[in-house]
Amino acid sequence: MARIALCIHFEELRTRFEDFQRAGRPERLAYAFVSGWKHMPVTARPRARANGLPDRGITGRG
Repeated sequence: MARIALCIHFEELRTRFEDFQRAGRPERLAYAFVSGWKHMPVTARPRARANGLPDRGITGRG
């Protein structure tokens, strides 16, 4: 279930933003039984919407 939710989340990010770039050094998890990223700072530019206005993006506010 979590993998599906993450796939949907990243698909939404790709539809709203473009030009993803690293904004810092990524940090990996330091566990032997779990591999992955702890932090991976990125920057992205909002995509223009069909009506020509920039997308407000994801702000975390309702």
